[in-house]
Amino acid sequence: MRIELTKEKKTSIKNKVSQVQEKKNCNYEELLSLIGTLVSACPAVKYGWLYYKELERIKWKLGPIGECNNLTKVAINDKALKDLEWWEKHIQASFNNIRQFNFKREIFSDASMTGWGGVCNNKHIHGFWDDQEKNQHINFLELQAAYLVLKEFSKFDKNCQILIRIDNLVAISYINKMGGIKYDYLNEITRKIWIWCMKRNIWLFAEYVASKENPADKDSRIKNADTEWELSNEAFNQIVRKLGKPDMDLFASNENKKCSNFCSWQRDPQAYVINAFTTNWSRWFWYAFPPFSLIAKVLKKIREEQCTGIMERSPSAGQTADVDSRDLIRRAFERRGYERSTVDIMINSLSESTLKQYTSALKKWTEFCKKESIDSFCNKSINILKFLTQELQKGAKYGTLNSMRSAISLLNNNELQNSKELERFFKGVYRLRPPAPKYSDTWDVTPVLTELKKWHPLESLSLEKISWKVTMLLALGTGFRAQSIALIKLDGIKEKKEGVEIRIQDLIKTSKVGKNQPYALIPFFNENPEICIAKTLIEYIKFTANLRSNADNLLITIKKPHRAATSQTISRWLKAVLQVCKVDPKYTGHSTRHAATSKAQKNGLDINIIKKAAGWSESSSVFMRFYNRPILNINENFAANVCNNNTVNQ
Repeated sequence: MRIELTKEKKTSIKNKVSQVQEKKNCNYEELLSLIGTLVSACPAVKYGWLYYKELERIKWKLGPIGECNNLTKVAINDKALKDLEWWEKHIQASFNNIRQFNFKREIFSDASMTGWGGVCNNKHIHGFWDDQEKNQHINFLELQAAYLVLKEFSKFDKNCQILIRIDNLVAISYINKMGGIKYDYLNEITRKIWIWCMKRNIWLFAEYVASKENPADKDSRIKNADTEWELSNEAFNQIVRKLGKPDMDLFASNENKKCSNFCSWQRDPQAYVINAFTTNWSRWFWYAFPPFSLIAKVLKKIREEQCTGIMERSPSAGQTADVDSRDLIRRAFERRGYERSTVDIMINSLSESTLKQYTSALKKWTEFCKKESIDSFCNKSINILKFLTQELQKGAKYGTLNSMRSAISLLNNNELQNSKELERFFKGVYRLRPPAPKYSDTWDVTPVLTELKKWHPLESLSLEKISWKVTMLLALGTGFRAQSIALIKLDGIKEKKEGVEIRIQDLIKTSKVGKNQPYALIPFFNENPEICIAKTLIEYIKFTANLRSNADNLLITIKKPHRAATSQTISRWLKAVLQVCKVDPKYTGHSTRHAATSKAQKNGLDINIIKKAAGWSESSSVFMRFYNRPILNINENFAANVCNNNTVNQ
């Protein structure tokens, strides 16, 4: 089934378009009329939505309707004229199918700041961004990834519908609306996608998929492999000046290609051919930078085909590419003889944040080993001491050096951790450059609580303000880190007669075997309802009930779609409240722990209760170590002492 405009309507549209085409301008009122006519026709004109965006963009640049005189002359630019040419050429034969959403193919695509990936029918594809693409916005990269994945998996498809699943709402909107008017660069890549589909009579529909359910997410985050070597552009240009410009790069990816045409080793929609050994080289003046293991095979093919080109030798064995801390640590464990399944479990002992921290340290270490011509996996303390000394001279602090030692110890013998020489070295570093606390003082919570009291009643607040208020009160009343607050789930909150109980089951930064997870019992402050943490928490849950999709986290983002707020978002909210309260800008969101605990101690609360409430120094708490049971009134006393103190009422 299909829908189609009447002949009279088609003729009317063609005449209207032709008039503007001839004059290449019109007044503002005529522009609005033309846009309205085309938009009303789009449901019955296949791909029509793609060819009115430039006119809409002209209108948008002129400002809101009413600010421009109806008789103002408006010039129609070349892009818009080309769109009008399309309407004039296709309107008479136009129609649109009534679709049943019967998709021939389901494709998943994803992009990160380093690369892109796609999955279809359990077949995977991935690639890396070139230097220019790496500077693009993530929304552009998501659309570019969709284009590349579509070109690969649907290159033989015609006359069908394709479903593509993406975890970026902006990309989904641009694809389904066939572009947009605000961001020209996003509209251009979307137009590129749809023109490719038009040539094959493909109808594309984009649907949302959560990142954790997107199989392409992992492919888009594959690190630059050891095969991703390239000659610097400066060196390559010198070769071109002496030997001429080659036509084909035989061993490349879209990221490191030196010619517009290239052969790739893996599936790549941009490549001229997959696997250079499957095609004849004699038709090109080629450039080759093959892996070391393929040099013999390359020379054999050159002799057989009597072809001419430029070949660059690959990097020698032992050189390292971009450092992936997870991969390096894995290789270190495997070299010691551990089975792969055992290594997988051992790697899981390291959190993602720890691996990220170790990446920088291991990159510097591998560069040092390369320079010194030593094995980064098998070293003596004398080499490590030399490396740490150099880093100390460059300005590294005690904590940074300690992190480096921990990272290097994972690659080498565990005995290094207990090395007497290393222990003495760090004692010396401590004396030379003792670690200092981030803050020598902290801010008073009273002015902040006084300001929060004004944010009442809660039902009159915006989502932003109630989110800020509940986050700050939780931070002050529990002593939790931003990471812990982000992990509070709705099913971990229970309303009791005496207050609200919060339990966190997820692993946090300080989680250890035998140690209790974060827990808080926050009492109702009946005498101070404006800053009652428990009541604010309950009201926030009611306030956001209709805004939640699948997020079971307590705190959700302020802007749509309302997803679970991350620890970074929560830290920004805390910082925003501090700015509103005119607290010194040097204090970050994490400083709420300093302020809350300092306030509690100042008010005379027992130091052990403070430590337990904030989750500090397990070894100093005999009760927590040996009895391993939460004390229900610990956090009640802490919250009441910090947030319900008499000084706030004054």
